[in-house]
Amino acid sequence: MPVIAHYSLIKDDALVVDGRATYRHEDKEAGVGAFASALYKHMELSYLKFFKMDNLSKLGFLAAEALLKAVPDFADTPKDKTGLFLMNAHSSLDTDERYYETVANDENNFPSPALFVYTLPNIVIGEICIRHKITGEHAFLLSEQPDATLLCNYVRNVFDENAVDAAIAGWVEYYGDKRHALLMWVNRQPGQVGATEFTPATIQQLWTIHS
Repeated sequence: MPVIAHYSLIKDDALVVDGRATYRHEDKEAGVGAFASALYKHMELSYLKFFKMDNLSKLGFLAAEALLKAVPDFADTPKDKTGLFLMNAHSSLDTDERYYETVANDENNFPSPALFVYTLPNIVIGEICIRHKITGEHAFLLSEQPDATLLCNYVRNVFDENAVDAAIAGWVEYYGDKRHALLMWVNRQPGQVGATEFTPATIQQLWTIHS
């Protein structure tokens, strides 16, 4: 059975990795742009494309960076056997609405290509895959609430089919005042220290602890 070996969480003003708070933004009311830029600087990243991303992609990108830094053998993990499976409730609606504003006025109609390219939720998957050269199976699921059973069953089926040996799986939501990412590193190595079975119950427990 696959196991959860590591996880990262971004919620409100904090970053948590494997249960330990590693960053907390001083301004709890800061928008995602200011928070993301501060966290990017704190993590000492160098990836200029980050600043062109929409809010959802920035959130997922940073959560993935924090997660994979905690995975000691990620560099040796075959990228064609690494999957990426995300879920949220509002798709890319934050960017969709911002893009709509650029085309809604007939007298001031200036569509933004920079926004248009992010009007699909799976673009965040693409950004993470490009950054880390992941070429395995991937999917973006939609659910009104975090659905541990749906996510678990989907990912375990992919493992059962031997399509992947490891995966990033979780919830990435940015809309309105909702800013929440929980990503898990899932693999087939049950003997790892701190690893827990990848089941709906353990996924729900992580969501509940950090909700």
